[in-house]
Amino acid sequence: MPDSLDLLREAISKRAAAVVSLPTGNAFRHFKSRFLADGEEAVLMQSIPAEPALLEKVVADSAHVGIAFRSGPNKVIFTSLLVPRAAAAPPDALPVKYPREVHVIQRRSSYRVTVADDSQVEVRVWRIPDHAILRDRPSAAFEIGAKLMDLSVGGLGLNLETSGEPVLAVDQRLRVLLHFGDDEALLDARVRHAHDLPDKTQRVGAQFKKLENDLEGRQTQSKLSAIVAHLQRQEILRARLKEEMNNLNMQPRDDAAA
Repeated sequence: MPDSLDLLREAISKRAAAVVSLPTGNAFRHFKSRFLADGEEAVLMQSIPAEPALLEKVVADSAHVGIAFRSGPNKVIFTSLLVPRAAAAPPDALPVKYPREVHVIQRRSSYRVTVADDSQVEVRVWRIPDHAILRDRPSAAFEIGAKLMDLSVGGLGLNLETSGEPVLAVDQRLRVLLHFGDDEALLDARVRHAHDLPDKTQRVGAQFKKLENDLEGRQTQSKLSAIVAHLQRQEILRARLKEEMNNLNMQPRDDAAA
């Protein structure tokens, strides 16, 4: 099996597209980029439209950033540091310290990913009758306030605002609209389990109806898969950054013996 770093070297040689994630407090900001060149200590990436003050702070704080790119059917992700640009580097290049390892995310259709508050994935949910046509926009009275908790290509978990509304029953049909960036997926779902929470909301698990094997169905499947992949990258990046921060906190300080 090839060294996982070979995937990075291959991506650099192909000047592959990538996403750079910069930490901003407890969240991340994501920027499209691509690999430009390989170096002994740093990978040169295309500059990103981030504010100079944010980039300067990330460098000054030695804050870990995330890089994600595609390798065949899988996603590859690593965390590293931004470093000052060398004099010989192109003026628009973003230097990233060469990582010690990268991590391959294998695509699994059943993978259910947790949705964080900064996920940038929006959801709208309506209760609809069995005879309704999914593409027809239902009355606003049928829309339910919902927070997306987890998602897979097979279904999703929601926290629903139920105060003053009848709770959802198992087998209730739902119209689900997921939105992230340029991707929007309209899905037909059924409630498979539901229970009330102490804060007067309702936790619901719903299963998506199998999509038709036509152009529209394949397009919806592709958009849904892209949204799940985005959330999965965020989840792994967040875990990696947390692990690295914990490791840094465990290291003895230079003045510990003073």
